[in-house]
Amino acid sequence: MKINQRIDAFVKLGSFFAKLSETEEEGFKAVCNQAYLKNNWFTRAYINLAVDAWSRELTEFNLLKWISAYDLEKVSEKKVGVINAGNIPLVGFHDMLSVLISGHNYIAKNSSDDNILLPYLASILIETEPAFKSRVHFVDRLTEFDAVIATGTSVCRIEKQAHQ
Repeated sequence: MKINQRIDAFVKLGSFFAKLSETEEEGFKAVCNQAYLKNNWFTRAYINLAVDAWSRELTEFNLLKWISAYDLEKVSEKKVGVINAGNIPLVGFHDMLSVLISGHNYIAKNSSDDNILLPYLASILIETEPAFKSRVHFVDRLTEFDAVIATGTSVCRIEKQAHQ
C-alpha cells in the first residue's frame, strides 16, 4: 500500500469526521450511545470534541507536513501492538493513525471502557480504503507483534509480564 493511498484514506476520514459534526448521522448516533453506555464520561459532547479536533487535523497539508521528516517508502512493515487507554474518547486514534500512516499493521487491544469508537472508525477507514482491511486488527489479547505502544498503567503490566 503506497503512502499516497494511506494519506488519501485519512483525508477522507477527516472529511467524514467533519460531516459527523454537522449532522445527526444515525449510525454514529447509535455508536455514541453504545460508547456512553460503556463509559459515562463519553458523552456526545466529549465525543464531538474529539471528532471535531480530528476533522481539522486530517488534511492532506497537515499529513504531508507531519510525515515529510520521514522516509516512509523505505519502512519495513511491522506488526505494531497497541494497548489503548479508555479514559478519553478516541484517545487511541493518534496511535492508530501513526501506525497505519507509517505503513505498519495495527493490532489493538482496546480498553473495555473504550472498545466501541475506534473499531467503528476503523470500519469507516476500511470502507474508504479496503487495503486497510488486512492491516487493522482488534484483539482481546496481544500475542504476536514486533513492537508495542502502550499508555498509562498498561506499561507496567507489560513489563511485569515480560519479566515473568
